[in-house]
Amino acid sequence: MVHQALLNCPLFSNLSSAHIAHILTDLHATEQSYSAGSTLIRAGTTSTRLGIVLSGNIEAWRVGIHGTEFLSAHMTRGGVFGDLMAACGTESPVTVRTGSASRILWISYPALPALFLHGDDPELQKACTTFLQNLISAMACKYFALDRRLEILALSCLRDKIFYYLTHCLQPDENGARTVPFSQSVWADYLNCDRSALSRELSRMRAEGLIRTEKRTIWLCQTEKKEDAL
Repeated sequence: MVHQALLNCPLFSNLSSAHIAHILTDLHATEQSYSAGSTLIRAGTTSTRLGIVLSGNIEAWRVGIHGTEFLSAHMTRGGVFGDLMAACGTESPVTVRTGSASRILWISYPALPALFLHGDDPELQKACTTFLQNLISAMACKYFALDRRLEILALSCLRDKIFYYLTHCLQPDENGARTVPFSQSVWADYLNCDRSALSRELSRMRAEGLIRTEKRTIWLCQTEKKEDAL
């Protein structure tokens, strides 16, 4: 039975459960459970596997020139990581850890050629081609995610960083709500600021009527002016 998280994973978009199961077999997929804080990939090492988050969440951390860690990426259920490193064969620039108890599906990058060997089954071969297209698309999206991250780091004003993150990195639901996928402490690391400074700025923005908040969910009350400015 295919895990529900895979049906929402971009790698398996437009694929049936039966075809997903075939692809996972070809790619020697294995599932593994991890406790919070477990290291999945260590900076400076190589790997030929890419991972998919089935449950929980993972965090990728970089070490700055002064030895201080800062958050590079955060992924929840359905997130894909390690794909660029596996494809390039280079050492990982980040250490990837579980942010909570998590279950990870590992698939073998060197096994990808097996997906071209289903010429006797046109439907399955078409599904494998779709998977490969999805993989290329996911890799391309990583570039644009990195670009948004660099935009945030380039901003000097914390309020601008907050607005940029909310408007460019989160998709609002039908009610305009945007949910930050991690704790305020991790969010502060992602914005490259102090947690207390982030808390103070959010309080000021609430007081000024710019945002409404409910735990990790945020509504923007005055977005057009800020989006034009950014």
